[in-house]
Amino acid sequence: MRCKNLFSRLLLLPTVLALSGFAAADDEIENLVVTAHRLPTQDPILPVIRLEPSLENALGAGALRRLPNLAISQSGSFGGVTQVRLRGAEANHALVLIDGIEVNDPANGSEYNFTHLATFAASAIEFLPGAQSALWGSDALAGVIHLSTAPTGPVRSLSLEGGSFDSYRAGIQLADRSERGHYNLAALAADTAGMNISRNGAERDGYEHLSWHASGGWDGDGWRLGALLRQSRTESEYDPSSFIDYLPTDGAGLAEHDELLAGLTAELEGERWRHQVKLNHLTTDNPDRSASGQATATAGKRFKAAYSAGYRLSPAHEVLAFVEHEAEWFAQEGMASPFGDPNQKQKLNATSAGLEYIGRAGERLAWSASLRQDGNSDFDDVLTHRIALRYRAAGNVELWLNYGEGIKNPSFFERFGYTPDTFIGNPDLKPESNEHLSAGARATVGVVTLGITLFRDRLKNEIDGFHFDPGLGGFTAVNQAEKSKREGVELTAATQFGNAHFSAGWGYLDAREADDSREIRRPKHSGHLSATYERGPWRLHATAHLVGRQQDFSFATFPAQRVRLESYQLVRAAAAFKVTPKVELSLRLENLLDEDYEEVLGYQTPGRAAYLGVRLRW
Repeated sequence: MRCKNLFSRLLLLPTVLALSGFAAADDEIENLVVTAHRLPTQDPILPVIRLEPSLENALGAGALRRLPNLAISQSGSFGGVTQVRLRGAEANHALVLIDGIEVNDPANGSEYNFTHLATFAASAIEFLPGAQSALWGSDALAGVIHLSTAPTGPVRSLSLEGGSFDSYRAGIQLADRSERGHYNLAALAADTAGMNISRNGAERDGYEHLSWHASGGWDGDGWRLGALLRQSRTESEYDPSSFIDYLPTDGAGLAEHDELLAGLTAELEGERWRHQVKLNHLTTDNPDRSASGQATATAGKRFKAAYSAGYRLSPAHEVLAFVEHEAEWFAQEGMASPFGDPNQKQKLNATSAGLEYIGRAGERLAWSASLRQDGNSDFDDVLTHRIALRYRAAGNVELWLNYGEGIKNPSFFERFGYTPDTFIGNPDLKPESNEHLSAGARATVGVVTLGITLFRDRLKNEIDGFHFDPGLGGFTAVNQAEKSKREGVELTAATQFGNAHFSAGWGYLDAREADDSREIRRPKHSGHLSATYERGPWRLHATAHLVGRQQDFSFATFPAQRVRLESYQLVRAAAAFKVTPKVELSLRLENLLDEDYEEVLGYQTPGRAAYLGVRLRW
């Protein structure tokens, strides 16, 4: 595969520079936290983890590996389906936002395929764990991951990189920020011949990715306008699963993904009132051609309109209210057979309203209480809540508590999906609901910041998508009668010594099914060690990710048997050197220990790899 007209497309982007009239701001502009409350804030009640993509890979879920108790399951590499599970929850229990716009795919089980995660235009990644449905609705059962693309300063760069697996990447970004607003124009093209993802054979499975991003904001006296337009197109070669053992075998499968995201935001702020109107639209198209040549496709669409208002009762108290309407569409195309016809179109509407109260008593105690009512066209109405407390004790110690409920509506595919030889949908499914409780503390001792979090989740009406129904003669989805449970501990530490920054994290997770068996693809132990050093022309970064043993299902027998996936360690390092103020060379090394590991049974992952790059700035 090749990225057609790769460089010509990227080099057209600088022509839009003349359209921008921004000048760089002299003073640092504080960043707002988007996910913690219904309206952006600089002082969230609950802690929000913030990552700044730096020398990480610009594609895939690798930039998220430092988040605590986050399990990544990638079917191979370089374009293979990648799922992320937060604190043992299901892959579609995490809400993913880009500049506040939901990108969970209605045509992909209402989850986001993290293999296409592109951080090339992102200035920061926010992570808000725990049940957040009282603020953000159905998909936020286990937490929210948000990519912010508002730049913190001027960026004008062209980057090129090449290396292992015949991989090439090119990117361009023009961005700036001032007191009058900001703009961010970026594009990324990547192409790799890939590697053989199956245990046998030698066929390489490639991946091609092309994305462009355009966003901007205009600030006036008490008002703000924002807009975003973003598109991604990818092609992923894959090996189909064999009928005998359901493990990947060399074959010429090809999966495509086309995604278009658009959004408009208008904000108005007075002495006491804040108003925000958001309109956003997502379309996805997912054609798939199997090794046998049979073509299938799914397509999804989402439109959402939301209005939020905040009223300051006093400097320490504020009431927020919101109302939103969401419409989703799902379409599936395929070849009809004597077993059934997969061709279909479905639609789901939801209208929601909610309230949030934020209060503070002095500088130490703060709290928020949220209620949300969701009215669904296909399900019963549901009321969710969240209560958050924060106390700042003496000696730089902060305590917090989060209690709330999360919900997740069944996906279109769980309800109506139809693949005669593997799955038959169940339109009678009920939404899942999660009771969440977490508490934590954070303290600064000298130059060291320490944190601890304890969490507990109880999931009701969990959807089992691998239930064999003898009457149907195949697999379907059903709600579990008993609750499944997840609980664990997270520890973090960070410190700064001169030009060096060090961080570490460890997570323990006990995630169990309703029958008390362990949930698959959730390691009990995980953690990381990270170091970054900057001095003069040098930037150095190294991270070790530790992933403990986990389980997966083998479908070679019926019923499926549990198998163990061994623990592994991923060590990566990166270095960048400024040859001149405008030219920077970089070296990125992945999987330095050349670990041989599997995150999904039967899917091989890349070995040791090296990538050289150059970045031009002006």
